[in-house]
Amino acid sequence: MSGNQPFRRIAIAGDGLPAALAAAYLAKACGPAGTEVVVISARETGQTGDVVARPDMLRFNAELGIDPVTLCKQGIASPLFAVEVQGGAGPVLLPFAPAGIANNGVDFHHYWLRATQNGLANQLADYSLPLAFHEAKRGLAFESAASFKMPFGLRLDRAAYAQSLVNAAMGFGVLGTGGALDGILASDSAEWPLRITIADSEIGADFVVDVTSDGAAATALGRRQSGWTNRCLWIAGDCNIPGIELFRLQRAVSRFASLVPTHESVAADSAEFNRIYFAEEQRITDMACLIEGDEAAMRARPALARKIDVFSACGRIPSEDYEVFQPCEWLAALMAQGYLPKRPERLAERLPEAELHTWLGNLRTQVVELQKQIEAAA
Repeated sequence: MSGNQPFRRIAIAGDGLPAALAAAYLAKACGPAGTEVVVISARETGQTGDVVARPDMLRFNAELGIDPVTLCKQGIASPLFAVEVQGGAGPVLLPFAPAGIANNGVDFHHYWLRATQNGLANQLADYSLPLAFHEAKRGLAFESAASFKMPFGLRLDRAAYAQSLVNAAMGFGVLGTGGALDGILASDSAEWPLRITIADSEIGADFVVDVTSDGAAATALGRRQSGWTNRCLWIAGDCNIPGIELFRLQRAVSRFASLVPTHESVAADSAEFNRIYFAEEQRITDMACLIEGDEAAMRARPALARKIDVFSACGRIPSEDYEVFQPCEWLAALMAQGYLPKRPERLAERLPEAELHTWLGNLRTQVVELQKQIEAAA
C-alpha cells in the first residue's frame, strides 16, 4: 500500500447532529479522492430542542449546499444576533457584532466610556443594534438580517437541522452500517489498521472520528484526551456557551480535512492539528471562566488575567492566537463581571464634547427607531 494513498475508509462513531455534520463534510472534502465515509451508531439518545450556529457556520453550511434562507422559510432556523449564557451572577448576553460604530479607528466603547465619565446615563447596550434585535418581540427574516451587513448566527431546530445534514451526507455518498458500535481495535493487519465490531459483524477502517459524548471509540483505543492521536480523532462537544458545540465540530472536521490525511500522515500533521485545537480550547475555557466570575479561577489563567488587566487599564482587549470569540463578546463578558476601564483610548479625547454628545444621541435614536419598526412589523 502506497504511503501517499488517501484513506480508503473513515468511520464516524456517533449519532444525531454531530455524526451527520462530520460525515457530510468529510465525505464532501475527502470523497473525491476515493475515501469512503461510514457512520457507526454509538447508541446515544439524540438531543432535542434548539442548537446555535455562530456566524461563521453560515459559510460552512453553504459549502454543504444547505441554504440558510430555505431553512428560515421552512421554520427550521431564525437569525440570531446574540447568545445568552448563564453565569455565576446571572445571565450574560454575548453579541455577535459590536455596539455603535468605530470612529477614526477607535472602537465605540471608548467614546461611550468617555461620555459616561462626563455624566452620560445610557448603558453601552443602549447603542447595540444586535442586542436591540435580540430583545425585539418579533425576529427578522433572513434577508432583512443580512441587509444590515453585520455578523449574525442562526438558532436552529436541532432535529430538523440534523436531518438536513443527513440529506447532505447521503448526497455525498455517506454510508450507514445499520448497526451500533460494539468495539474497536487497532490491528497489525496489512489490510485494515482498525477493526470495528458491529453486532455480529466486523468492518475495517483506516481512521475513526469519534463525536460521541463520552469518547466511546477513542476510549476503546486507549485515548484519555480529545484531539488527534494516531488513527483516531476525538472531538469534544460539551460546553455551556451556545454555539460552541457546532463551532468545535466545524473547526475540527474542516481542519482535519485540510491536512489531507493519507497513510503517509506523520506526527507533524496531528501535532499541528492538536496545537490549534487545544489553543481554541483554552480560549473557550477562558470565556467560560470569565462568565462564571470566580476571581481565583480567572487569575489562574494567564491569558484571561491579561485580558482583564489590560482592559481595566485602558479599555483594550488583547487578542490571543486562535481566538474563538470576537472582541465585542469579550467586552460584554468583561463588563458583565463589573470590569470597567480606568480611562478610554487617548484618541477618543480628540472628538469635541458637543460633537460627541450629538453623535451619541443620533446613534441612540437610530437604535430605538429600528427596534420599534421591527416590533411593529406585521
